[in-house]
Amino acid sequence: MHVWRPYTRPLATITRSLCTSAATHEYSAPAASLAFRAQVSQALSEHNKYRRPAIPFYKLRAHRVPTLWTLYRGLLRFAPNDLVRWRIRKMFERQQHLTGPRATRVQLQKAQRWLDKFKLASAGDPHAVALVNRYARLLAIRTEKWRWERLFRDEQHWREHLRNRPILTGAFMRPSFHNGPLPRMKPQPKHITGLIVSRLRARVRRGEQQRLLAEWKQDVQVEAVLENQLLGEEDVKEKGEFGGGRAQEWHGPMNDKLRLISKSFELDAQRRSAPPTPEMLRQVRAARSEKIRNKMAEKERMKRGEVNNRAMKQRRMGYPVGAMVEWDEEKTREMVAVRRSVSEVGWHGALKKRLGWKVKGDVDVEGATNEKVERLEREFQEVSEQQLVSTER
Repeated sequence: MHVWRPYTRPLATITRSLCTSAATHEYSAPAASLAFRAQVSQALSEHNKYRRPAIPFYKLRAHRVPTLWTLYRGLLRFAPNDLVRWRIRKMFERQQHLTGPRATRVQLQKAQRWLDKFKLASAGDPHAVALVNRYARLLAIRTEKWRWERLFRDEQHWREHLRNRPILTGAFMRPSFHNGPLPRMKPQPKHITGLIVSRLRARVRRGEQQRLLAEWKQDVQVEAVLENQLLGEEDVKEKGEFGGGRAQEWHGPMNDKLRLISKSFELDAQRRSAPPTPEMLRQVRAARSEKIRNKMAEKERMKRGEVNNRAMKQRRMGYPVGAMVEWDEEKTREMVAVRRSVSEVGWHGALKKRLGWKVKGDVDVEGATNEKVERLEREFQEVSEQQLVSTER
């Protein structure tokens, strides 16, 4: 039976045979490959001759002079009207930041075509004249459109500013270490918020510095006591750094800084206890009166049928759950209807009167309603009858 055995020829023998074969049969490249290599080398050498200049093209005189003095000035000179000149100036201002040669070449070629058309139109060419006039009319229409768009955009920005402008609420901001007495504004201006935050952070930093300086002073005092005990009174004056009365020299700059910090804390306390100025009081009182007038006007507009924020809020109003669980379905429907309705006439008005709600009616006698007058008359009649009965007895 034949048994397969792996080939066990030594590796050194295989390596020796390969080296001998390579030495006896040397490789030589074909002539076509050598010619192609020479062609590629020549192409690369020719390409390396044309390197990018050290100065960009838009700074070269050969580019700036023809562009500005010939092309740009020529376009302005041969433009049919001021609107076209304005458009040309804006186009050049928009494209003056181009630094790529390819994109710049495209824009310059377009401007050169414009200049050729303008020259033909100035010379009297009918086609060029019609083309330039049509372009001028198009610019006039687009300019009017741009003007209205700008006005609309400015109006939107102004309305947004008015919607978010700070308004005095009629209250005061309580004085603190970080701010004096200020009128409460809604929304609060960002610069006031930034002022308060910066003062708060500065006060925290001053407190940390004060604690650190106090610890340093204590450390200097401990070092002075230690040197006095170790060196003695004679040597501590010559060799000591903290002892022998030198501790006060270390304490001097620290005490100066601590005095400044204490002064700043005193100013913070004065700011906290400062009263509001008379002018501020007048502004806040005027804001309170204006707030009442605005709320009353808002209520009147709501009663006339305007759906404002007050009406939307009233439509979402309800009652406590603990009270509603004791009502039946009919009473819940009626109570919710009178609670959410702003009407005082019709079915809602009658329902409000039946449930005892205060409803404005016709005023007859000293501001009293008809119902109040009738009730007073009945009470007066009852009292009169009782008095008559008592007198007869």
